[in-house]
Amino acid sequence: MSQVGIDHERAGHWVDGVATCQYWHGGCAWGFARTNRQRRDELKLRQQAKIDDNERIAIALEGAELGFWEWDIATDSFRLSARSLAMFGFTSDDEKIGATHAAWQARIHPEDLPVVLAKVRAYQENPSERLECEYRVRHRSGVWIWVLDRGRWLGDAGRQLIVGTLLNISSRKEMEQQLLRMAITDPLTGLSNRRAFNEALLHKP
Repeated sequence: MSQVGIDHERAGHWVDGVATCQYWHGGCAWGFARTNRQRRDELKLRQQAKIDDNERIAIALEGAELGFWEWDIATDSFRLSARSLAMFGFTSDDEKIGATHAAWQARIHPEDLPVVLAKVRAYQENPSERLECEYRVRHRSGVWIWVLDRGRWLGDAGRQLIVGTLLNISSRKEMEQQLLRMAITDPLTGLSNRRAFNEALLHKP
């Protein structure tokens, strides 16, 4: 057995193998049989590339202030990333707030839960589009956090999986409420203006 250096995509890697030479008139042909060591090296390279990709994804999610979640429908297992846990005042060392999807539902605002469940059921029946909804989730401190939830189906023949992201949109929701109050109240008196009066008449039973 000889140790032979080969070039792998411009990066030299030493592997163990058997080199043979067959002679004929005017020259010879070399042959090289690679061994398990080279295959192990290639496997390590692929594994490292996968780790690097996962790290880049994690950095991108963190930069966008996005949390990540994963729901295995068959087992009802529901996993939140560290970023998602931090969004609601928890850490990875705390008791998981969403170990199951049922436990996660328990943290959703009662007024929002029916709409969320309806959208989830509709998405499960037709997962061709992206699941997207806005709702409130109870923070560890007791306050309600508005989130934008987006998910996609990743299921196959052997697994039913939906993964998605969470974005804290509480600031945006507060701004929307302020704009609404400004639109329906008099800036001097703080009382409801004519627009609010007209809208009340339109919605009066």
